[in-house]
Amino acid sequence: MCFTQSTAFDRFQSVFKGDLVFPTDSNYQNDLKRWSVLAERRAGLVAFVKDDEDVSAAVRFAVGARVEMAVKGTCE
Repeated sequence: MCFTQSTAFDRFQSVFKGDLVFPTDSNYQNDLKRWSVLAERRAGLVAFVKDDEDVSAAVRFAVGARVEMAVKGTCE
C-alpha cells in the first residue's frame, strides 16, 4: 500500500500547515533541486514546513510509516 493511502498520512495532512509536493505535481522536479545534481534523489513526497510543529509532524509521520526521510535546510 502507498503511504498516501493510509490513516497515518491522513492524520499528518490534517495537522501539517506547510506545502506538500508529490511526484505528479508540475513543480516537483524544481522542488527536488539541491546544491549538486549528485545529491538529488527522487522522493515520494516533498514537505515544506512552516514551523517547528510541522517539523515534528513530518518526523513523526516518517518514523511511524517507516519511510526514509531527508532534510534540506535553508537560511532565510
